[in-house]
Amino acid sequence: MSKALNLDIKKLKARAFDRAEWAGEVLQRYHAAIPKLDAAVVQSLRGLYQWMFAPTTLWPFNVQDVLEDCLTALEKGKRLDSWHRLLIDLLPEPPDDAVCAAVADHELHVQKGTYENLVKTQAKYSQNEIAIRNDPQLRQQWARIKTAFDVQNYCDHKGVIRRTMTAERNLRPSFSVNVRRRDEVFHAAFDAFCLRWNLYGMQHDDRVDFFCVAVGGTLHIVEIKRGNHVATQKDILQANKYRTYIIKRFADLTDPKALKYGHVQSHLIASELNADAEDLKQAYADKGWVFFTDWDDLIERAKQGHQQFRKILEDRAAESSKIGESTDASGDERVDKSEKVKHKKKISKK
Repeated sequence: MSKALNLDIKKLKARAFDRAEWAGEVLQRYHAAIPKLDAAVVQSLRGLYQWMFAPTTLWPFNVQDVLEDCLTALEKGKRLDSWHRLLIDLLPEPPDDAVCAAVADHELHVQKGTYENLVKTQAKYSQNEIAIRNDPQLRQQWARIKTAFDVQNYCDHKGVIRRTMTAERNLRPSFSVNVRRRDEVFHAAFDAFCLRWNLYGMQHDDRVDFFCVAVGGTLHIVEIKRGNHVATQKDILQANKYRTYIIKRFADLTDPKALKYGHVQSHLIASELNADAEDLKQAYADKGWVFFTDWDDLIERAKQGHQQFRKILEDRAAESSKIGESTDASGDERVDKSEKVKHKKKISKK
């Protein structure tokens, strides 16, 4: 065992969760590999290696899984692929020694089950905030993620992509990273991106607009695609997701006075529909789930609706006019009768 490896193992033996035991093999592989690698490749791996000594509850993803996968590729004479490089480039510098020491102490207390002195602990959150709103580097990295992945697949119903949530004791429900699986690489990359910029998530800036309108006992969700967008099967499925989400929210309501709708429909509006989506569109329309309308049809319906509205107004105005004339005529007749009565009374008095 080399001197460097001995020092690494010694550092990790003081950490919680048996870090030295489950990190020993990958560290041994790392120290065996770096003398054979180019300086540029070694530099690429340096960030992953440094994160191996940060407390695991500060990791944005399982750094050890990614380091192992990189070493496996390099040991086979291969180059690091684009996903390896993306994860490495997005990974920020590890927290400083003071923060790591405080969080490492926190982890030891968690492992032992002694929580009393952790209530007011703020060291874990002491990293400085970064000014990010208009930072060109953030925008560049976000564009890089969107180029590598179809980020709309990871949006919630509001168009928001959220980082992986920590669970009880700051542990994640799934911590492994299989670099061969697109979804796991995306979440690892996005978690690293959020850690770098101190974010809880990002809002996909190309998300659709939608609004809801209630007619009778039915709630209509209207989803509008901008410009010359050609709707696809994915758009129809997304519109149906909005519908099922709203239905679920209604089902979760326990207040007996809460407003609920027994029927929910989605309406998708776009410039046209891709031919491949025609069957799905018809199937969902037959079930009363999602209805597609193109802009031409929508405009024509709006014209017809406007004409019908004007016709109703004109008819009502005509009816009001007739009623007014009838009232005036009746009034005149009453005036004539009144005058005749007065005239008769005058004659009788004489």
